[in-house]
Amino acid sequence: NPADVDIEISDIVICGEEGEKPVAIQSVSAEQIQVYPVPAKDVLYVKGLAGAKDVKIVDVTGKAVAVPKVSKESINVSALAKGIYILFVDGKSVKFTKN
Repeated sequence: NPADVDIEISDIVICGEEGEKPVAIQSVSAEQIQVYPVPAKDVLYVKGLAGAKDVKIVDVTGKAVAVPKVSKESINVSALAKGIYILFVDGKSVKFTKN
């Protein structure tokens, strides 16, 4: 399930010309949003939602459809029409389907 995939990037090496020593080494950890169930019916559970400051839902056209009321690790999506949406949580995003 694509919504359950974690991606971690680490040890990025930036070099100049071939054979030169690296000019920068940086470790990057990308925390991903995990949502379930997909498709959602009434409640969308979001791993790591607690403490989020900026949460919004937009449709596939980019139109904001909801600034959801967050309850610990879940969002009530029962008022949304069936369709595909994007959940934004503190600058991170994940696509989900509402049935």
